[in-house]
Amino acid sequence: MKIIKKNLIDKIYLAVLKNYPNIKNLNKYEIQVIVDLFLKTLVDELVNGNSIELRGFGIFERSVQKARMNAIDPRTRYYVDSYDYYKVSFKQGKKLKKTMRDIPLEQ
Repeated sequence: MKIIKKNLIDKIYLAVLKNYPNIKNLNKYEIQVIVDLFLKTLVDELVNGNSIELRGFGIFERSVQKARMNAIDPRTRYYVDSYDYYKVSFKQGKKLKKTMRDIPLEQ
């Protein structure tokens, strides 16, 4: 199942209502602004060359994907030259890794 940003905002909103009853005046729009600012800040820091470490979740890092000469385009089967570009890599943290390993596989 894929969760889109709107569904994520809805889940955060419901979690805030359930777990923080003293916060009554926070609406979905404000949560959307917070999520958008978080994602924008994440992208801006990666663009500036910084890595982002979220303890227990993981590390986002920017690295260079080297150019490849004579790579084959899978659609056309022609040789194409690629170029150097930046990519984002993610290394999961210990808590996330343990949580994912503890999920039983569906048969």
